[in-house]
Amino acid sequence: MLLILAVALFLSLFILQEVHALGITPGRAVFDFLPGRKETVDFKVINNEHKDMGVVIYVEGELNQSVTLHQKMIKFKATDQEKDFKYSFKLPDSLDKPGVHVARIIAMEIPEDAESGTFVGATVAVATELYIQVPYPGKYIEARMDIQESDVNGTTKFIVVSSNLGEQKIARAYALIDVLSKTNEKLATIKTSTFEIASKRRVDLVGEWKANVEAGTYLARATIIYDEKTAEIEKSFNIGSLRIDLIDVVVEDFRLGGIAKFTLVAESKWNADIPGVYSNVIVYDAAGKTIADSKSASVDFPALSRQTMFAYWDTAGVDEGDYDGKIVLNYADKMTDRAIRVKVRESEMQVEIVGLTAKVVGAGSSNKSNFWLIALIVMLVLINVSWFVYFRNRMKRREKNK
Repeated sequence: MLLILAVALFLSLFILQEVHALGITPGRAVFDFLPGRKETVDFKVINNEHKDMGVVIYVEGELNQSVTLHQKMIKFKATDQEKDFKYSFKLPDSLDKPGVHVARIIAMEIPEDAESGTFVGATVAVATELYIQVPYPGKYIEARMDIQESDVNGTTKFIVVSSNLGEQKIARAYALIDVLSKTNEKLATIKTSTFEIASKRRVDLVGEWKANVEAGTYLARATIIYDEKTAEIEKSFNIGSLRIDLIDVVVEDFRLGGIAKFTLVAESKWNADIPGVYSNVIVYDAAGKTIADSKSASVDFPALSRQTMFAYWDTAGVDEGDYDGKIVLNYADKMTDRAIRVKVRESEMQVEIVGLTAKVVGAGSSNKSNFWLIALIVMLVLINVSWFVYFRNRMKRREKNK
């Protein structure tokens, strides 16, 4: 087992070294198209792991024939933090399609003993991109939507980032954003701010929404209206956080030395199904040692539902007493822990979720306890009433005697 763990650790460290060995900056250079345009672009390749290595530079993509590299291969020493590179490009007289045209300049690590032009054994590659923007005729918006999510009843902000890639100015642009539920029900429509957008310029169209809905996943569908044209984008977003809460624990028909059946009631706060939820009931002794760790069967939670799970504790050899523990709900790569206190008696088990009211006892003792509690309350009320009547009559007699 130790050997396996050691090998796994070594492999994980090796993989991390491979992933982070090279860096490159900037990630992208953007230019507007001009016929025959010539430019030289600087970039850096970074030796993140401070090691000896060779790096080869090459170009791929639609504009690869327009790019000329100043260097194609270089050696890094362990003491080299970074090295500067350049490439030049010359654009053709025309590009047929409007929009973005791309070349990717790639830096790839190769083994130190690799022959020139031989890339067998290459490990890591990173890229910087050249974007050439060819304007659209007339007016044309390209947009994306950024959403600043909120908690339930918080304010969600929608930012429709709108770029005018057309040749003409847009006099008036705004967005209408429909917020849709999982069932495609329209919950709200938000109108953003309004701006003009010059050619080859960008603006942020901003709108806000009071998220008075259940926690869950929602869809924002934006229609950008600009002069006589429209564009549409959509994006999913979350309100609140995916969560399942433990709301009740019941133990019935318990006898010490037997098997305690925990009935756990949990509630999903999420507006979509959560499959494969299970729980662990964990109990500790006074020294903090785990004396029970019971896993329930998995249960699927429909949206916004309550479900029941069952866990079992064999109490053979367990002494009467008070025990600490916890119940762990496992779902969607998340966990919800709730601390519990367990009082174990000969014919009953009381389980309290810390922070909630103490829960059930077993072997029918719950009804007996309730009876005596009610009787005690009634008796106290009668005693208080009797004392009140007695003192009131006494005061009246004193006033009469005066």
